[in-house]
Amino acid sequence: MEKNLFRDNIINELKEKILKDPNNVNNYQNLANYYIGNSDYNSAALTYKEILKLTPDDFQALTNLGSIYFYKKMFFEAIDCFNKSIKKEPQNYTAYYNLGNVYAEVENFEAALTNYEKALNLNPDKAEIYSALGYLYSDVNNYKVAIDNYEKALELDPNRSEER
Repeated sequence: MEKNLFRDNIINELKEKILKDPNNVNNYQNLANYYIGNSDYNSAALTYKEILKLTPDDFQALTNLGSIYFYKKMFFEAIDCFNKSIKKEPQNYTAYYNLGNVYAEVENFEAALTNYEKALNLNPDKAEIYSALGYLYSDVNNYKVAIDNYEKALELDPNRSEER
């Protein structure tokens, strides 16, 4: 009960800041981040949509909203958000990686591979990309290439447990 009261007070404080300064995107970001931290993804999604009304090409809002859509299995919406993120920041590997995850989930392996490779070209030191490639190649029964990618992921991050 006390925890809910504390949570409600923080949300109300953040909403008051938005009311006082409705064009300050940081206030919306803080509220969305708080919702995410409390696993309230529906409220976070609504808040990201408010940010996008103010700044339609906000990379972080697009990427975070795309991630929420992905976890809610709203794949077309996720693809749209990640594509917009890429248009905004084409040198940021995150949107390509996330887009690869969506395509892998809907079993469009060629599109997943293309996006993972773009992510790797931008950031070749990210173990999670190699891990995702490992899963992708495993899904298409190319176990040699899958193992090579898992090994690369472990080389980059020896503490990864997924590849063990």
